[in-house]
Amino acid sequence: MQRLIVSLVVLMIAIWLLPTASQASPSAPPKRFIDQPWQNLYYTNLVWETSGQCAGMFRVQASDLCTHGPDASEPQLLQSWANELIYPNNQIHVSMAQSSQPCLDDSTNHYRTQVLYVRASDTQDNSSIIAPVLRKQLLGVDSIYNQSAQLTGGQRHIRWQLDQACQIDVQNVVIAPSADNDFGSTIAAVAAQGFNRADRKYLMFVEARYYCGIATVQHDTQASSANSNNHTVAYARIDAGCWNARVVAHEHMHMIGGVQPNAPNTSSSWHCTDEWDIMCYSDAPSYPQLVIACPEHSIRDIFDCGHDDYFHTNPPAQSYLATHWNSANSLFLSQQSQFWQLYLPVAAH
Repeated sequence: MQRLIVSLVVLMIAIWLLPTASQASPSAPPKRFIDQPWQNLYYTNLVWETSGQCAGMFRVQASDLCTHGPDASEPQLLQSWANELIYPNNQIHVSMAQSSQPCLDDSTNHYRTQVLYVRASDTQDNSSIIAPVLRKQLLGVDSIYNQSAQLTGGQRHIRWQLDQACQIDVQNVVIAPSADNDFGSTIAAVAAQGFNRADRKYLMFVEARYYCGIATVQHDTQASSANSNNHTVAYARIDAGCWNARVVAHEHMHMIGGVQPNAPNTSSSWHCTDEWDIMCYSDAPSYPQLVIACPEHSIRDIFDCGHDDYFHTNPPAQSYLATHWNSANSLFLSQQSQFWQLYLPVAAH
């Protein structure tokens, strides 16, 4: 009997010393990365990597795309365009202002952000209402870029994929019912429909409410135009509860390379620590201390508070942004607007 007890004790100690799932597999995410639905944080099909191009990040399962993971929703999140215009069930009729003026560029060449309205086939189709609403509200995202550029003496606008009417092209993409369950499945579903060009950044507005926002990222700090952020497909997914200019601008900036993990005020996880700034917050896994370096930006609708981490239109010689990747130099941005006349929806109830 005593031998049996001793054997059981030895067995229990041996089991206790076995590595946990996260210790046993180098690709298993640390325990701190667990789903937190109250913050729209879901890690399904995101594989934590300790080596390779996604080292210290997640790899989107069944792909070579990297992401820092989902972004948490802000404590005081702005009203979603979807909440305001779609879900109260009021009837909205939208017409577009017309113009005979041509686009200022050819609207379809290389280096474009393509907007996708994505819904599962078992979800209501709101595309006829959402498309013109997105065209209007995305001008606010463009304004964030240009206002931020003006702070350093320049101009920057998003190079949108436009349609023949010189409007932002919004593609209506229908995917399988299960393909909106996680980021990787959504990417695979839209890529299978041809949205996979290396000279495109895909903004996916998904008719679901799992995430707030999540985007793929490229770790490349070289300053030249050969930077992989200029030549690699990228995807951002923003779900209906977070359709607002601040979230969309945040995820779009990730797609063009901000904020690299070696930036002066990096959080080490693709954000910054010198507030107030659209890209700054105390993020996982280290939850760094934040510093209020720019109190005048209290509305937070500005990129790069100190103009020294990821966005400057004319950085001083030998500064970090003169010698490392500067998102203001992205080929997906332009120094002029694409439009002669803005196309705004007119809603009548």
